[in-house]
Amino acid sequence: MAPHSSVLALGGRIVRESRGGFPGFDVRVPMSDVEDLRASLVGAGATPSSHAVLESARIEAGIPRWGAELTEDVLPDEAGLPGRGWVSYTKGCYIGQETVARIRTYGHVNRNLVRLVLDAADLPAPGAEIRAGEAKAGAVTSATLSARLGKAVALGYVKREHAAPGTTLWVFRDDGARPAAVTEWAPQPSGAGRPSR
Repeated sequence: MAPHSSVLALGGRIVRESRGGFPGFDVRVPMSDVEDLRASLVGAGATPSSHAVLESARIEAGIPRWGAELTEDVLPDEAGLPGRGWVSYTKGCYIGQETVARIRTYGHVNRNLVRLVLDAADLPAPGAEIRAGEAKAGAVTSATLSARLGKAVALGYVKREHAAPGTTLWVFRDDGARPAAVTEWAPQPSGAGRPSR
């Protein structure tokens, strides 16, 4: 009860959220209260972790993050947000609503966010080229070494015709190309795994 009492005392909010594909919570407080809250949680038995661990879990789960997979140039359908239940078609007016509705009704997008598992542990850099044979298929947005798989896992946008799970693509690094398989998104708990900021 101590962590919840501390959060309430600081005027924060607890929101069910997943930043790494597993059940979790965001504790939202003013920036001025973050250090006091962190100390209170640790004092109650919480174990701190690093941003790098959370980022690795996020990539492995295939959760897009603003500034990496999500930018002003990315359509929600390209990032797979509607298919994962992260876009509401019943909400009132919002910026971009017409475009989202038009794609849903009349068409498709030309690229898709995919999760790639590489055969090696070599990490590709963001922006690394993804090819299907000799043709450019897309680019990497984020990559991490999966402790669970012992391999590199990357997120990236590829042309729609190369986005099906099971497709073998090639990810290029300075020292050559690495084979990479498009994989299914990692299973996530109900209501978890919304895009990260």
